[in-house]
Amino acid sequence: TDTTILNTLTEPLTTLVTRAYPDEIGGTGGLIAIDNKGNIAMPFNTAGMFRGFIKDNGEMVIKMYPN
Repeated sequence: TDTTILNTLTEPLTTLVTRAYPDEIGGTGGLIAIDNKGNIAMPFNTAGMFRGFIKDNGEMVIKMYPN
């Protein structure tokens, strides 16, 4: 598992993206959030979303589809 993703950050944002965007706002998209400890969440409600970050060790992580 990727230790940069924190469930307490991911869960509420996933709910926002999967429920509020399509239902209340009528749109699609995603969010990129970082908490005060450097944990990253990147939920989205589309087929793919370009996103990336750099880990503490300098490794670059680039993603496009759910993976």
